[in-house]
Amino acid sequence: MEKQRIIISKKEEIAEVVEKIIDAEAKEIIISVPRFALMSESEANFRLMKREAETLQKRLVIESVDEAVLAHAKKADLEFINPFFSETKERVSDIRNESRHQGSNRESPPEAPRDVAPLRHANHIQKENFQSHEAPHHETKEYASHAAPKENHDPKMVGTVSRRRRSIFRPSFIVVLMLIIAGIVAGFIFLPKADIKIVAAKTDWDYAASITVDKDITEINAETASIPGEIFAHTKNLQLQFPASGRKSQAVKARGTITIYNAYNESPQILIATTRFEAPDGKIFRILEDVEVPGAKSVDGKLEPASIEASVIADEAGETYNIDPVEKFTIPGFSGSSKFTGFYGTSKAQMSGGFIGEAPFPSETDMREAKITTAQKLEESMRLLMLAQLPHEFTLVEGATQFSLTKEEVNTYPNTDGTFSTFAEGTMSAIAFRKNDLLNLVHQKLKEETDNSFVIDTDTLAFGEPEFKDENTMVLSLDYQASLMKNIDENALKDRIIGKSENDLKAMLFSVAGLESAEVSLWPFWVRKTPSKSSRIFITVD
Repeated sequence: MEKQRIIISKKEEIAEVVEKIIDAEAKEIIISVPRFALMSESEANFRLMKREAETLQKRLVIESVDEAVLAHAKKADLEFINPFFSETKERVSDIRNESRHQGSNRESPPEAPRDVAPLRHANHIQKENFQSHEAPHHETKEYASHAAPKENHDPKMVGTVSRRRRSIFRPSFIVVLMLIIAGIVAGFIFLPKADIKIVAAKTDWDYAASITVDKDITEINAETASIPGEIFAHTKNLQLQFPASGRKSQAVKARGTITIYNAYNESPQILIATTRFEAPDGKIFRILEDVEVPGAKSVDGKLEPASIEASVIADEAGETYNIDPVEKFTIPGFSGSSKFTGFYGTSKAQMSGGFIGEAPFPSETDMREAKITTAQKLEESMRLLMLAQLPHEFTLVEGATQFSLTKEEVNTYPNTDGTFSTFAEGTMSAIAFRKNDLLNLVHQKLKEETDNSFVIDTDTLAFGEPEFKDENTMVLSLDYQASLMKNIDENALKDRIIGKSENDLKAMLFSVAGLESAEVSLWPFWVRKTPSKSSRIFITVD
């Protein structure tokens, strides 16, 4: 299979996607990512996919119409395609109510221009300079034009028209005046608000220490600087092919796989390695390892044969043993007994590899480098897989994993394409910790040193190389840096500035500890005091 497409769902975790890449047989894989997929929330997920694909020597292409997905793929240096060839750029569109225009192609007449009275009045307060600037007042003017009625020269109609105009316009004027008065009253009662932006004084705080991550504890300990840890372990194997650079004269025996059947009885039968199986033409093949053939099953009084597969090798070298599939192998060792007909074998594929002559063969350098490469790729693949499967609340720092090979084999038996294979199996364990536990420990130290008078504005964490004390404990060097700002109680501040004039507000803000500067905006423009309700006062602290 040259190319394979993997379509993922919106809710699939990155661990599931990595497993699909590992299980894919194709050398080129297209990952189709839908809009708003869970895995597209982090660029790290795309880097994990890239590393896994490189480890498996596979080409990976990201396909999506989601611009965020394509941006992550680009940053991770992955190939990507948009099936609809859309440009990846931000677009801004107005939100319109289209229902007003349905059924008509006529455009709405443009609104007449009008002057707008300013609605906002801003003050900027600093300890060095406290000034109040009142925004200029602009009167709003409204212009109206009315078509003059044609003159009526009938003397009888003049008085009638005049009385009719007075009856129409006098009530309208009263209504408009009442609305204006009501608006002014409502503005004084309901509309006033104050926006206060405070810049608090800031200071830096650093904490460098050695933190112990211990699997055997369940709570953080500030005195010993210890936090709980968790052990995660995985086992995995990997087989790779490498070119053989050497050549030598060889007598190679053909190999293949047979299926061994038990149609004799319901008891299992053990066959030891080198047990012979004979083809109808007399050629002998021997099994490479011990096998236990399961017992047959009795169904409605009849035996149904049970079977097991086993690898075999020809008794002699040479191409004559590269035989086609065999319908029935017999077992010479059972000749003369009732088991001879009850146990037999079949092959579904050709026996191959038999050869006598000069052929590719791995040199000592080939085998040594192949083993090193296989072990490195297995370790990196397991580390990436462990990161992908780690619960989101845990943190695994660089160097906190321990890897060991449990099995390593080099098959010098050459393939027909001149390559040889290596096999490696290993285990990996890691000590991870919850980031919240670490932050809680740091915050306890901060509270001890600042007496809770500062709050964290921004912070960064950096880790050194961990040191394992034993399989359950490691010591981790930590460098924590934070920018702290003075803790200002916003609710208490609101209660203090209710109904304050500008001068009183200035004096009161000067008395707030830790305030560096402040900016006040009162609305509407005629307001000269802070509102009488705290719900109309809005404070932000930077």
